[in-house]
Amino acid sequence: MWIAWIVPQTLHILKTKDGGLHWDIFKFEIGKYGEAISVLQFVTPEEGWILTTMNGAGMQINYLLKTNDGGKRWENVNITGKKNYDGIYSAADRSNMKFYNKNNGWISISNNLGPAPLLFRTTDGGKSWSKIELSVPEIYKNCYLSSANVPVFADNKQGKLILELYGPNKDNKLEKHILVYETIDGGNTWRLRKN
Repeated sequence: MWIAWIVPQTLHILKTKDGGLHWDIFKFEIGKYGEAISVLQFVTPEEGWILTTMNGAGMQINYLLKTNDGGKRWENVNITGKKNYDGIYSAADRSNMKFYNKNNGWISISNNLGPAPLLFRTTDGGKSWSKIELSVPEIYKNCYLSSANVPVFADNKQGKLILELYGPNKDNKLEKHILVYETIDGGNTWRLRKN
């Protein structure tokens, strides 16, 4: 079991192997890579992930940190593959992460710039990430905020993903729309479920 928190620029990890009778304490300087933890998950006793957030002026910056030594040291992982990577920016405050095993992981971050969600996937333990594009029907193109949840899988092939969209209705009032996507190939392709 792990417990983690961030106090200005320092990640604190408590780890127990005996149900809480004894705890190992680790501290790691993470600098600008987060002031709050969105999600903490270990996929093995040594390999773990933390999705952190850093709040800025009207936006949030999301970082992914990885450890291979049980939480003693952490490194920032470049999710986008861009050379000038400095986190993923979003004006929304919702982000999530889920690894289904050591290799397969997903990250979702709210997007305030339109209906397309910020959804990323790895199949090689975080060495590389691909952005997942979901086809959003034309009727929702005027939505200005989207929030994709990480997919939920029934097995290694079949899964569902919920996309929440927010935008003005015909009376110019904020309206929420929920779209459900399905996959039958482990998340390689997604199709919108018909009502």
